[in-house]
Amino acid sequence: MNKRDAQIIAVGLACFVFAGITGAFFRWGMTGGWIMGLDMANIRHAHSHLMYFSWVTPALMVLLIPEDKWTQRAAASGIALGVVAYPLFILFGYEAGTFGPLTIPPAVVVSGLVMITWYVFTWRWMVIKQSKSLLTAAVTFLVLSSCGAWAISATL
Repeated sequence: MNKRDAQIIAVGLACFVFAGITGAFFRWGMTGGWIMGLDMANIRHAHSHLMYFSWVTPALMVLLIPEDKWTQRAAASGIALGVVAYPLFILFGYEAGTFGPLTIPPAVVVSGLVMITWYVFTWRWMVIKQSKSLLTAAVTFLVLSSCGAWAISATL
């Protein structure tokens, strides 16, 4: 593992810790704690998306294809976009907000950008690995599962 891969994993770990703190905040709120007027569902979405977008998926990317610049870029972009999506999920969840002349669900838009990083990783996997393994099936299902997310986005 090179220095860049290690940095991506380290930043991902920081996101893991922050998502864990958010999860604890969510559970504390469930027991009647003060949640600063935030919506519990939005806190849960922010927690789970930060965990998935900025910790689990990017770390797996650089562990599965180490020392590949495209994979590193996809993983780093996924982390950054996951961090951007976090406050958007806290504030809006899956709901739309009005930004000037646009009314859009901002967290959903950023989530769509995260999925593009998955496609970059999938492209690299298919180019580099070219295998018929269980991991190839998993990478394929990552792309297939994103189709459901795109469909949900289309209905919002």
